Amino acid sequence: YRELHTHTDRIGEEAWEKTRQIRGGARRWAEFQGMEEKRGSKLRSLAVLGEAMRA
Repeated sequence: YRELHTHTDRIGEEAWEKTRQIRGGARRWAEFQGMEEKRGSKLRSLAVLGEAMRA
């Protein structure tokens, strides 16, 4: 019984670790997306500024 119990515990821990990694990855990905968006809007505003100066 104890063997079975530790086995399921280990599976549970592995699953938990995976979930944690996935969650962490998702958060990092969201942060990355946010950074990309900021950079994109900065580039867009610079382009708009360039257009305005050229006009």
